Amino acid sequence: MKQISNDIAGARLNGYIWDGAPFSDSSRKRPCVIVCPGGGYTHLSPREGEPVALRFYTEGYSAFVLEYSVFRDETEWGCRPLWPKPLEQLSFAVAYVRKNAAELGIDASDITVIGFSAGGHLAACLGTNYNRYEFCTKLGIGEGMNRPDRLILGYSCLSGLLLKKDRRTRIAELLLGRQSVTDEELSGINAINFVSETTPPSFVFHTFGDESVPCEDSIAFARKLHSFSVPCELHMFSKGAHGFSLGNETTAASDEHILKSASMWFELCLEWLSQLRNE
Repeated sequence: MKQISNDIAGARLNGYIWDGAPFSDSSRKRPCVIVCPGGGYTHLSPREGEPVALRFYTEGYSAFVLEYSVFRDETEWGCRPLWPKPLEQLSFAVAYVRKNAAELGIDASDITVIGFSAGGHLAACLGTNYNRYEFCTKLGIGEGMNRPDRLILGYSCLSGLLLKKDRRTRIAELLLGRQSVTDEELSGINAINFVSETTPPSFVFHTFGDESVPCEDSIAFARKLHSFSVPCELHMFSKGAHGFSLGNETTAASDEHILKSASMWFELCLEWLSQLRNE
């Protein structure tokens, strides 16, 4: 394994790269995943970062974790918006990997972005907005260089709304840096609204037991993808608390995150990716 780390527009991109070890085919171009951990745009969950990247690595993927900007200091509330900085950082990260794919031994046409919770919102926003002027041309990114080839969205806050009463009710409030957000502004940060025929194929999973992010977000996203005939696979598990990551002891913060059923999302996702690759 070769580990690399780069500053990307104020973010940190940490990579785990297949580097032609004696037991591997050094000429093979590897598929790649870029992981966006969750954390409600106030922090980055370590359980949804490196462990996920390394799990994909063991399956033959080169993998990256993007440490994107979050709103850490509430003393700055109302002083500055966070958005669209994380989206710009992810846009640059995808473009960086694609531009350097040959050097990294990565297949430039097989770059998947996976996001959990707020990281899923970020991933989905890039997948639905990568070709908009303000997120591409304005940044000097070549056409299509920042487009994920596929999306994986885990219990994602796609609408910008949260359920828990002890947290801010809108992700948009954090992203826009103030507590009063209009319906129009909320609509502009709702990834579901921007799904189109150009949105990448997506693997979406959630649980009905999620008490932090409405599972309706994932269902609505998948339904809209289907309306545009974009390949999508949706898995809804009956039980499971928010933030379960891989659903095993490695990533569990508590026993409620150890989920034999919901942990199957990873194997199901690998099969889905393989099917798309072979079509």
